[in-house]
Amino acid sequence: MAESASLTAQLAQVQALLRTTGTVGTQRWPELTDALQDLVRSGTPAHPPWAAALQSRGKALPTHQAAGRLLVHLGVWDGHDDLDLLASDLLAVWPEGAVETVAEQPTLPSTVARLEIPLVSIDSVDPHEVDDAMWAERRGDDIVLWVAIASPNCWLVPGGAVERLAVERAATLYHPRYVAPMLPHGLGALKASLAVGCERPAIVYELAIDGEGMRRTLSIREALVQVSAAWTYDQVQAAMAADGPPPGSVVDLPLAALLKEAALRSEARRIRNGAWLLYRPDVEVIARRHQPVLLRTACQSDMARRIVGEAMVLCGMATADFFSERGLPAPYRVQPAPKEPPLPP
Repeated sequence: MAESASLTAQLAQVQALLRTTGTVGTQRWPELTDALQDLVRSGTPAHPPWAAALQSRGKALPTHQAAGRLLVHLGVWDGHDDLDLLASDLLAVWPEGAVETVAEQPTLPSTVARLEIPLVSIDSVDPHEVDDAMWAERRGDDIVLWVAIASPNCWLVPGGAVERLAVERAATLYHPRYVAPMLPHGLGALKASLAVGCERPAIVYELAIDGEGMRRTLSIREALVQVSAAWTYDQVQAAMAADGPPPGSVVDLPLAALLKEAALRSEARRIRNGAWLLYRPDVEVIARRHQPVLLRTACQSDMARRIVGEAMVLCGMATADFFSERGLPAPYRVQPAPKEPPLPP
């Protein structure tokens, strides 16, 4: 009750300042601020008396909206927070103690070996987590492509809190202002991420792409991998430009060219089979609180992005074959073959 009375008194002071001066000045109200933010996220007041006082300034608003508006007046928020998203379960923090159910070391069969291939990752400038890396080499007429997919499940305690919540979340949600991760930061972005120089467990696909773009799956296996370099999309794109890589480029151009050739072979095969490859422009909006909005544009037709995208398509096809050949059930997204002729270039 004492806490409720204190919050009610602070709220009354803030509202009086807003009525008389239109501002709360430079004074900070940490206890009230924390309670308002909790109210927005929970949607239900912990202390009904003071929460009800939020509605005392005339126009009635839903309680979480009134709390959000007051946080703007307090200078804590900037007026562009997604209140409905904050009030949902999507941004719920991981419960206390959940991360402790993540193992200190990954659980792997004793037969898992280290993949002695200097994989490279291709991603954005500041990825939330690095979950794939690649390598390629020419073998006769074939291009052999290795794709490593991070395997965070190796760190999870079966039936533990993190595993249960990860299954419920199913994916990481990217919002201009927030990231709601499928896995705790300490696991998805750190322990399991394919960071340069760190040995990590992964599922490794070894695929052979022939001159006609046909794929043969040589193996799918667990392995310990170590990424040797992290390239950005822009670096790869610049390295493959007509006038060659810029001075100081970190991209291995022969490897990038081989990855490009493998992607083009696979694309051409899919187009001959009736696929329509539509490259839409992609815009990433980043709107951190009290900061200018940042727009990052990226065209999916850029070869650097097509390399990664085609590798994921190839791994998806190989995975579907793996399950189908063994009669194992698994979700897999398909679509009917188009009946119309291919689109013109």
